[in-house]
Amino acid sequence: MTGKFDGIVLDGRETINEAVDIGNLNVTGQILFTRNVDANVVEITGQAQFGSWLTCDKLTITGECRAKSDVMTQHIKIRGGTIWFYDKVYTESILSSGEITAYDVIRSGRINLNKDAMLDTTAKIKSDVLKVFGKIRSTSSVKSTEIHIVSSKQSEIRNVVTDILVVRRPENEELKFEGKKKYTLTSDFIDCIEADLSACYIGQLYCDSAIIRSGCVIDELLYNKEVEIEPGAVVERLVKA
Repeated sequence: MTGKFDGIVLDGRETINEAVDIGNLNVTGQILFTRNVDANVVEITGQAQFGSWLTCDKLTITGECRAKSDVMTQHIKIRGGTIWFYDKVYTESILSSGEITAYDVIRSGRINLNKDAMLDTTAKIKSDVLKVFGKIRSTSSVKSTEIHIVSSKQSEIRNVVTDILVVRRPENEELKFEGKKKYTLTSDFIDCIEADLSACYIGQLYCDSAIIRSGCVIDELLYNKEVEIEPGAVVERLVKA
């Protein structure tokens, strides 16, 4: 497989040992790419593994994909599929209704996790806007200009740095919490400018201003301007900086 192609569909089981430069790439079988892949559009409906760089304008996954090296693309869309990112990811947007596992770095303009989506990561995440309607579990740090979490599921983020943080339980939805935990978000450390929080457990919260609503438990809250604590919220230690 050599040269440049306008488009191709790969079915069956195959290992591609040459670099691929193509217009449209559709994987419907089980395909292993051992060298760089450069395409306009990549669609995975079967199973694909990329052993080297993947560069494309748009990556769509309804099957399974493993990216062992860097991924550089304008748009990533997961439609009920599953992807593992083992190295760095650079993209303008991620729209997911499937499962993402990431181990290194994700840099994206916008990340939107729909209600069926799951992002499980040890990677550092940096974005402009992060919206979570499903679930995120991060053992590393998430840095974003805005973070909005509106979900009936439990999310966990070890460290959060953001300008605006909003956490809400959705109205008229059955809560899908595990065990006795009743938190939409749990976090060890959050540093933000403005926070509007419901049903969160936070170790340390640093902010300019915040509204702490019912269901929140915060061990320590340090604020610069103002804070409002509603009935049903618990702040163990409150300090004005």
